[in-house]
Amino acid sequence: MRFSYSMPRVVLLIFAVSYLALWVWHPIDSEAEQGFQVLLPAFNYLFPALLYGISAIVFPPSHRAEVEPSREVQPTFRDTAPLFILAAVSYLLMLVVFGISFLQECKERIRLGLSVPLSVCFMVLFLSFTYAQLSSRGDWNASGKARWLEKLWQRTRRWCLSVAGWLRPSWLLSGGALLVFASLFLRTTESQTGLGFLRGDEPWITSIGYVTGGIGAIQSTKAVLGRAIYLLALGIAAATAVLLFRRKFRPQISGPSRLRAGLIGLAIFLAIFSAADLNFGWLGLYAEGTENVHWALFSLWLTLWLLPLVLWVWLSLRGQAANGALQMDSLRGLMVLFLPVVLFDVAMAPLLVGTELNLTGLASYVVGLQFLCWGFIRSITAKPAS
Repeated sequence: MRFSYSMPRVVLLIFAVSYLALWVWHPIDSEAEQGFQVLLPAFNYLFPALLYGISAIVFPPSHRAEVEPSREVQPTFRDTAPLFILAAVSYLLMLVVFGISFLQECKERIRLGLSVPLSVCFMVLFLSFTYAQLSSRGDWNASGKARWLEKLWQRTRRWCLSVAGWLRPSWLLSGGALLVFASLFLRTTESQTGLGFLRGDEPWITSIGYVTGGIGAIQSTKAVLGRAIYLLALGIAAATAVLLFRRKFRPQISGPSRLRAGLIGLAIFLAIFSAADLNFGWLGLYAEGTENVHWALFSLWLTLWLLPLVLWVWLSLRGQAANGALQMDSLRGLMVLFLPVVLFDVAMAPLLVGTELNLTGLASYVVGLQFLCWGFIRSITAKPAS
């Protein structure tokens, strides 16, 4: 298989090396409980590094390359099914391990027991949705002993595409807006609901001292951005509700437009920011108090959400010049980029909502933004119902 260099692949390789360096830097967490001292750093850093490295190899090739019609292209294995099987097995296993571990110590066993199957369902939906957007339409033509592997990939593909077909844009958009609004009345910070957070002086949950290492610059940056993004999330949820209730929204938006690019870009940015903010909140919480580690995590966090923001602005400024192939290549790159981020958040969801933290509002807010993002993407990629 020939490996062609492209910007998404270079970005994925950079993140793979960065996470691998963090794992090599701290392969053992001496402050973790017995049995998790090696497993927790591997889950935090080594799993994402492996996924980013594999993603750079199997990333779908650009559709903008022109191929001579008379030239026969040899079939190559470029399907992303192996990546998603590895991701599903790895993070589902960690979800079960964490769920069992928390269940033994937690008093709120009913809430924790409900959070685990809900997290599994969300992970399945997320993997199916992302795979449907990334999978190549061609088949992998295997031969000999590889036939059984081909059948496994094809079955996985058909099942994921079938599950993704259940996700209708109108359901995703309405459900996402409701979940974001629900966070106003659920616990979003240490002691406040979303509404109380907007009215009070309590900082955003990922900006508190024992998550940021007490570093003032990191705390103030995350506090300001956390409040601003939460207000933007409420704004896009309200705008989505207006579009749905006035019946002016159509699941299929034909042709490129600034409005479409703006809505999709904002939804993707908010989904990525919220997931990355929660992800690096966990990483900061489990950092061993080393200031250099917190600054390294802060730099990765900035890069992870600044990349889609810059890409969104660039495509919006290009307007009609940004063709559909370029937009879809960029969209696929972003989906792969924050695949480990969302899976990490889902695996940690039982701890977020099923223990004494009880941050159900934060979970509702993050999940709602993911649904809004999926809904807007499905609105331009789903085939019209016959």
